[in-house]
Amino acid sequence: ILLRSDLQKLFDSNLLKINPQSLIVELNDLLKSSSYSKFEGRKIRKDIFGSYPDINFLKIKYNEE
Repeated sequence: ILLRSDLQKLFDSNLLKINPQSLIVELNDLLKSSSYSKFEGRKIRKDIFGSYPDINFLKIKYNEE
């Protein structure tokens, strides 16, 4: 997944997750009152090739602690 560098760090740290079924961004409670709150509940967009990220990857990442 190609993300802005700060969002990538949050994603790698599991503070920002993408629900694999709905493709909706979910934030850890620690971030909900931060400047990142604007991403909460937003559906990710397709990439420049018209595809979404691999759903199996999102499932694995989503279930990490």
